[in-house]
Amino acid sequence: MANLTDLSNELLLIIASYLTTGTVVDTQALSNLCLTTRGLLSIAQPALYTCIEIREPPGDPLKPLKSFLKTLLGRPELGEAAQELALTNDRAIRYEWPALQHDPYFMDISEAVGGHPHEIEPELCYHPLAVEVLARLPNLRSLRFTANIEAPRSLLQYTHQLQADSNILSKLKTFQLHKRYEDGPIDIEDYIPFLHYPSFEKLSTQSTVADAFYSARATNTITPSTVELLWCIRPLPTMERLLDACSNLTLFNFVVPDGTRYRSMSDVGSDPLVAPRELAIALLNAHGPTLETLRLDFHHFYRLRDREIREQIEESGGNLEDCDFTYPSFRDCEKLTRMTIELEKLVKLHHLPTALEHLRLEYCHFPDLDQKYLGELIQLKETWCPAIQSVIVSGWEMSNEGITAVREHVRSLEAPVQVSEDGRTLTFLGTANYLQIQSRESTADQEGEDEEDSDEEDDDDDDDATEDGDEGEETDGGDGGEDMETDDE
Repeated sequence: MANLTDLSNELLLIIASYLTTGTVVDTQALSNLCLTTRGLLSIAQPALYTCIEIREPPGDPLKPLKSFLKTLLGRPELGEAAQELALTNDRAIRYEWPALQHDPYFMDISEAVGGHPHEIEPELCYHPLAVEVLARLPNLRSLRFTANIEAPRSLLQYTHQLQADSNILSKLKTFQLHKRYEDGPIDIEDYIPFLHYPSFEKLSTQSTVADAFYSARATNTITPSTVELLWCIRPLPTMERLLDACSNLTLFNFVVPDGTRYRSMSDVGSDPLVAPRELAIALLNAHGPTLETLRLDFHHFYRLRDREIREQIEESGGNLEDCDFTYPSFRDCEKLTRMTIELEKLVKLHHLPTALEHLRLEYCHFPDLDQKYLGELIQLKETWCPAIQSVIVSGWEMSNEGITAVREHVRSLEAPVQVSEDGRTLTFLGTANYLQIQSRESTADQEGEDEEDSDEEDDDDDDDATEDGDEGEETDGGDGGEDMETDDE
């Protein structure tokens, strides 16, 4: 009967590779293999160090990190095997120096790093030990960090500096942050430099905030070609640095978090939120020729109906096309085919790009949707957007008065339209492009807050819109037909 040890090293390496998942079961299996024979130890031990998770136990939270660093200093080949690392928290040595002299792990590390036996290496006391660990993992591909205490600014700043000076983490592809120290939006400033690492592909963050109906998830995802900021509030300089760090950006999704979903925002501080126009201009200047999909949602910030905003607009001359709170023209974006923006911040329909295929206009204030604007939407394909396939206009209101007024405008235009059973969805018929207007029922709180649309609306617009009017609809206007009722009837 053949034994495991009878197999060639090549086959044993293949077997061990299937156990490098980082799960508890596979880690225990590799640990057991290390305890069998010296031959299997040489095979299983590097595999055991492929996926590493370091947690903080009570008593001495830094003990696992110190032990791991001591191993790396003595066995650097094990550091070369590491491809995935999960860390928790960001701590410097917070002991009194006399106490450190009685810590054998720390003294061994000090001697190995500083080169002086029985002497404390001062640098180890002022920055996280995790920096020393990361500097000794040349093949690391994935880094996950759970922050329970505070933002890992010190760790990130030291790491970025070492990367620039010594080219550490040159093979790092992904960084994931799990923020647990507060529920507010994330400051992405210290994470942007990852995009300059030679092999980096994806930065993602998550928070403990639960998902909410009709709200974006509390996450951020950034790659060199895509930006989805759903839990972030930052000023213009930070956004410009982010845009400069991206290359060939094709998708930009920016949704300002709903303030009712978090209690603290010490992470982002008191820096002002970037204004709509300045963000759009920075985006177009950096990536206008490559941008294909765009979503901008400032939620309840910079609403044109707010008194303070109106006063600022009046003080600056009253021209909406030049104020900070509306969007500039996207006309020159030759590849921009999908847009989701607030209706009130789009001053003119001819500011839309020629290549546009799918358009969503959100937070509609239905009294603003007059007969002239409706007529321009109906004629959008013939005038400004020859490639347009679907247009969806949506807003919130407690009653259906606004959508009823819109319906009267439609009748004046003699445009055929299907009306949903509850009277809140109008689907235009016979137009060159798909056009639908949605009035969503809101509560008293939502009426003033303009609730965010669901992040799931990024799915195909045609599919979502068609489902809204499939059943139980009547028809206003049109050319006749058994199921059509006209104004004359």
